[in-house]
Formats: sequence, C-alpha cells, structure tokens
Amino acid sequence: MALQTYDIKNILENFEFLGHKPSESVLNKCLALCNKYAINEEDFVDMWAAFAITHLKGAAPCIESLQSFERRELSKPVQKATDILHHPLPLLPSQSVAPSTPKAVNKIPILSDEISLSPSVSQAIQYSSREHAGKVILSHGTNKNYVCCMQAVAVKQHSDSGELLTSDVRYMYESMGRKVTSLASITTSVANCIFKQHNLQMPERYIRDGQGDEFLYGRIICDSEGKLNKASVMLELPRGSFSPGDAIPMNLTQMPSYSLYPGQIVVTEGLIVRGQINVAKIYPGVDEIPRQKPVLKENLQIMTACGPYTLNNNLLYEPLQDLLKVVLEKLPHVLILTGPFMDVDHDLIANGFTEDYEKFFNSLVESIMLPLAGTKTTVVFVASHKDVFHHVVYPTPPFELKHQYSNMICVPDPCVLDIEGVLVGITTADIVFHIAKQDLCWPSGLSDRMSRICRHVLSQQHFYPLYPPDKTMSVDHELLERFGMFEKVPHVMILPSCFKHFIKNVNGCTVVNPEKLVKGMSGGTYARLNISTKDTTCEIIQI
Repeated sequence: MALQTYDIKNILENFEFLGHKPSESVLNKCLALCNKYAINEEDFVDMWAAFAITHLKGAAPCIESLQSFERRELSKPVQKATDILHHPLPLLPSQSVAPSTPKAVNKIPILSDEISLSPSVSQAIQYSSREHAGKVILSHGTNKNYVCCMQAVAVKQHSDSGELLTSDVRYMYESMGRKVTSLASITTSVANCIFKQHNLQMPERYIRDGQGDEFLYGRIICDSEGKLNKASVMLELPRGSFSPGDAIPMNLTQMPSYSLYPGQIVVTEGLIVRGQINVAKIYPGVDEIPRQKPVLKENLQIMTACGPYTLNNNLLYEPLQDLLKVVLEKLPHVLILTGPFMDVDHDLIANGFTEDYEKFFNSLVESIMLPLAGTKTTVVFVASHKDVFHHVVYPTPPFELKHQYSNMICVPDPCVLDIEGVLVGITTADIVFHIAKQDLCWPSGLSDRMSRICRHVLSQQHFYPLYPPDKTMSVDHELLERFGMFEKVPHVMILPSCFKHFIKNVNGCTVVNPEKLVKGMSGGTYARLNISTKDTTCEIIQI
C-alpha cells in the first residue's frame, strides 16, 4: 500500500488561517512530522493551534517549539496522534482564579503604573513602534463612505421567544435528565425546520430494515474516543425511534462529499440494512437567508473589537486607548466590545494580581465611557466566560456594573442585537475554532473552510452546535436551549476567533471575525461596518 504524501503548500495555507507565516525550515519540519506520524496537513495545524494556545499563548511555530510539540503530544505511546485534544470530556465548570481583595488602588486602570510590570525595552518597542497602524488589511463590499454619526440609534436585545438572559439567572443545576431533554428539544426544533424547508414528511417511527429509503434525523456522534472519521460516524436518533438512546452507524461510501462534526443535527435519506443506514443524501441544516433589512434613514456605522485589550506583559491597556482615539475620531453609531476584558489567562491577572477584580473592571469601564460622554455613540459590552471576575458558564449572563451610562448597554453571550431593525448576532465563544478541530470533511479541501464552518453555525440555528463541547467550555444546555437559539438568521454575525481575520458572505449574512485586538505582545485588529438598506461593507483594520 502506497504511503500518503503531504504537501508543504497545504501546511502553509492552514497556518495562514492562524495568521502565521512560518519560515521554510519550520515548514519542512512540519512536513516531516506529518509524514512521520501520518497526520494530514489540516489536522496537524489544528493540533498545533490547540497546543500553542494551551502552552505557548498562541505563539507562531519555531523549530524548538515543534520539538516540544512532538515530544509532549505526537510521540505519546498510547494515543493516536489524531486523537490528541479531540477526546470528549465530561461537562465540568472551568476553574477560575479566586480573586484576592486587598485595598484597591483608586486609579483609572489604563493609566495605572502601580499594578503593571514595566515592559522590557524590546517589548515596549514592539507595540509602540508598530508599523501600518490604521491600515485596512481586508475589505468586503463597495460602500466605503463612512461618516460620523449625528444622532443616536436605537439598540436593544432581540429575542425570538421574548425571554432575555439576565445577570441573576441560576445555572449549572441541570440534572442529566434535564440536559437530555434540552438536547432532544433542540434536535427536534432544528430537524422540524429542515423537514419543512425541503417539503419532507417527518417520520413517525422507524423500522430496522426497510424495504425502501428511510428518512432519519438526529445528532452526529462519534462511536469512540478521538476525532470523527468516516468509519466512526453514527446518528444518535430521538428517543423511542428504535429504543431509547439508539444510535445507528452511517455508511457514507455512497456520498460524493460531506462535512460533519459531533453535535450536528441532520436529516439523512438512505436504506437501513443490518442495523446501519447506507446514506444516499444528507440534509445538513437549515439554509435560511436573512429577512430584508429595514429602510435606514442613514447608513449604520458599527465598530467592533474582541478582547484581550492589553498586552500580555502589562495592564496599561494601550491598544484599548488607541482604539478609543479612533472611535472619538470616527464616531460610529455603535461600538461593540466583546470580552474578555480581564482575561483569566493573562500572566499578571493569573499570578499575583493585587486589585479587587470588580473594582478594577468598573474603573476600566469608566475609562472607556468618560471620553465618549456627550457623543451619540452607543457602547455595547458583551460578557465573556473568560473574564476572571465573571460567571464561568456558557451562555454567559451580562455584566453587572456599579455605574450606568445613558449610552451604554451590557448584553449576555451569546446575543442578537436589534440596531434600528438590523439584526447582529454575537458570541465570544470561539465556535469556529472548536468546530474546525472536529470537522470531518470529504474530500479534503471541499470548499472554503471558514465559509463552511460559518454555514454550519447559521444552519444549526444556534450559537454553539458542537456536542460534546470543547473542553474549555462549561455549557449549560438548559440555558443554551433558552438563550442560545435564533430562528431568524441575523444580517451580521460576529464570530471572534483565534483564526486569522475574515469576512464572509454566507447565504446573505455577513459573517465577521475581527480577530483579537491584542495578540500576546503585539497589536491585532478590529472591524468597521457600514450598513445600508441595500448592502453591508466591512473592513478589518490594524490597531
């Protein structure tokens, strides 16, 4: 049997999704590891990304770090290489750092020297002398006539059910039975929409060995630990179809192409033979398009950035200050800031932080809102489960702030905003990266990877369709059923990710990954949108 060969260009292309451009020697080392451990290029880079985020704060690969990666992960004797970081784990809350509460320093945090380490000369130069600040590095759309807002716009949360997630919600009380019921309810809801969209009749019962093609629906699951592969794909059926908790193996040999991941709700058509379904067709979700945008009196200007907002070696929040200068110059209608604002993984916050977390955050909010006092810009703070002072649960309740401002709104994660009738969906969970680690795509390179994953999120009608969730997530599935679904596809979807920034048009929805405002010791990017009744223009800009 001929050995599979791998392409160094594919390795480079996948690293570019992460915003890295490794040297030729590093790429050759990666290629050697792919060949040595029989890992395809996409899986290798995904595994590296998970390793780098966990151990190297997302650093780019070098020869030394690849040697450590091989020693600590690839050469493990028991696990298969492709199973690393992909095994399902029990649903447990992430551990947060317990806050210490000595007497707080009464200073605006972005100006505070007392709570910051002095950066080394090289580190300080790296950000302050950065090149191309303000440069547009990616653009989508043609309407680039950005103007300062002259009047405030109406910004509110949108909910199809009318129920909103509040800061006093109870969570992590779900029993196994309630969790199963919530998952089943989500499955039935999405499957109903798929059947309805394709004019199919939802089956009342199933038979083990049919005389003709059967329509089945359920969730994609893996029959063993490790990453999904074509031999391990199963369909977890609704309770009572064969027997409670039934799952049926899927034979995909007749399928010319597919893209599947654990937790995906699908409808399948095929013949059931000897306890497995020979799949002839897969309906992978609901291909809805956004409703028509309302007639806007003027173009809607939105700026959005994703945390962290300060360099990893200090708490001066210099990139955030620079962003505020741009906001004061451009005066958008809405500024959307998604957490984390005080990242639990930040070196100084995780080690020896001597401030009261909530006081520090309230001072940070004050330093953002005071410069914008008197402007028509509405600031939206989106909660994050990675903020050290906040609830470690997803969906995440909104922040509770000491001071309220007339042009400020705090919203949960995830949420849908209604801005003058334009729907904007937002989540801080890196669902794009989490699905990418588990995605089974055949043939490899079937389509634009980022567009494909964004389509997965939209077609499943909720913000976190992966199940089991990534090990970094503490998902409450009762809350997800109540507050994580959307019946109407938003006009804009903001999906921050550790992947390289992108702007995609997916079935009429503009999906934006602004990336992060700060990447370790260097500045990152933010996004600016110009929305009219007819189209949406978006730019990714360097801070």
